[in-house]
Amino acid sequence: MDYQLGQPPGLEELEDALHRQPPRLDLVAIAVARLGHRELAPASLLERLDALAARVTAHRHLGELAALTKVLVDEEGFEGDRQDYHNPRNSFLDVVLERRRGLPILLSTVYLEVGRRAGITVEGLALPGHFVARVGATIFDPFNRAKVLDEAACEAIVERFQPGAGLSPELLRPPTVRAIAWRMLNNLKTTWLSTGAHEDALRAVDLMLAVEPGHVGELRVRAGLLTELGAYRAALADLERCLAATPPPRDEERLQKAAEELRERIGMLH
Repeated sequence: MDYQLGQPPGLEELEDALHRQPPRLDLVAIAVARLGHRELAPASLLERLDALAARVTAHRHLGELAALTKVLVDEEGFEGDRQDYHNPRNSFLDVVLERRRGLPILLSTVYLEVGRRAGITVEGLALPGHFVARVGATIFDPFNRAKVLDEAACEAIVERFQPGAGLSPELLRPPTVRAIAWRMLNNLKTTWLSTGAHEDALRAVDLMLAVEPGHVGELRVRAGLLTELGAYRAALADLERCLAATPPPRDEERLQKAAEELRERIGMLH
């Protein structure tokens, strides 16, 4: 087993990015991309974002959003990957910059970071199931070639993924960099779990637990995956952390039983 508990690629970079003041979304995205490409060279990606921003700055006379779309859509052709949406490559910044295709959250990240470098404030909006962006009062969809979204279009996105929820004020507040990091990693974890790539999923969960240490739900996920891989002691440690949480988990009795089964398996190894 190649997996090493608590030592995923990108861990130090992720923690550094989140603890900077202010936190750095570009460095978060680079840390996440290391899950797919361990030998990634960050300097080349930062230079690519810088170069795009310089071109956007040259078009500022068109208006802020118009300058962004002139470069990122008209000239570069950034848009969503509809053909292979769930491919992990759509979550890796280096591949997204190269292919100009990706998930909504990664494409939005490109807009946020190019905008920041060009002196344009671009905010992310974490709508359910579909991350979008905003410049000033204008909401747009980086996945759909920066199509401008009115309130009805945003309501439709929410309705598609969370029927009856409505477009609440909370959804129109930009998420923190930490929350964006969590969503990026959760996308990868979900994809890898669905394809049976459990060691990859474990690395994503490790990074999620660096973003939100002690998260009971992800400790539980990791314990289950570690059990499948035969790492019983590590799985037991995660279950014990779940059981020590305050308030205790709702399924405390089931977790106690799972922990006892792991103790029995560990005892059989001696």
